Amino acid sequence: MAEAFFRYVIKGKIESSSAGVFCFPGLKVSKNSELVMKEHEIDVSHHISKQLTREMITQADLVVVMEPTHKKGLVTLYPEFAQKIFLLKEFSKDCKDKNISDPFDGDLDEYKKCFEEIKLCVLGLIKCLSKS
Repeated sequence: MAEAFFRYVIKGKIESSSAGVFCFPGLKVSKNSELVMKEHEIDVSHHISKQLTREMITQADLVVVMEPTHKKGLVTLYPEFAQKIFLLKEFSKDCKDKNISDPFDGDLDEYKKCFEEIKLCVLGLIKCLSKS
């Protein structure tokens, strides 16, 4: 949802891609993700999950993750890239905790709540990127 919303807002001005730190490659988005994004006129029906790789991190200017465990795991595996790995919530002044919980297998309301957190943080990220 985060990458799709990011792309929707920036309209191709910045290249981005989505990959999971801990995921099952080759899966479509959940039905609830699709429903929430459709409410915001964003089509994610063609998205297929992929695993984050060293090559992707090497090529990226910035790696943004959802949970502190993701950041810690990536920094442990790839300490040479620590300076470009951030939590999405680090870009929002309005977020007290730093975790965006994965709503996986949750109900539609959990996905909606998650999207609202993501939306706030992605807008903060875009604001930060526009300053640099």
